[in-house]
Formats: sequence, structure tokens, C-alpha cells
Amino acid sequence: MSKALEAELRYFESIKDELLKYNRGKFVVIHGEELIGIWDSGESAYSNGVQQVEVKPFLVRQVEEEEEVVYLPTVL
Repeated sequence: MSKALEAELRYFESIKDELLKYNRGKFVVIHGEELIGIWDSGESAYSNGVQQVEVKPFLVRQVEEEEEVVYLPTVL
């Protein structure tokens, strides 16, 4: 796991139960300890994350009980 995403993963886990109540199946973008937004698709979450966070590391995660982690490189 990338150390750059440790804070994001910890934050996701801390808010996961609340997210599961209202946003199951949607995709979140997290930068640091900030929820940037919630989208219906991974593609929308990623493209909005790139626009809002730019080249800084951010996490795109689907809100499910157990998720598959996919690492995508930032394109500069």
C-alpha cells in the first residue's frame, strides 16, 4: 500500500458506516481527511478528483462492505 494514501484510507474507514447508510454502491473521492465528493460512477469520481485535487494523491473508493482496491497512476 502506498504511504501517500494511508490518511485517506484511515479517514474512509472512519466514515464508512455513515457512508454505507446513504451512499452504498456510490464512489467517493477523499483527499487527506476530507471527503471531496460522492458520485455514481468510478469514472466520474476519478475525473472530478483530478479536476478538484489536481496532481496531489487522492483516493477513489466504492462504498461497499468490502472493496477491491485499484491503483491508478496520475497522468501529468
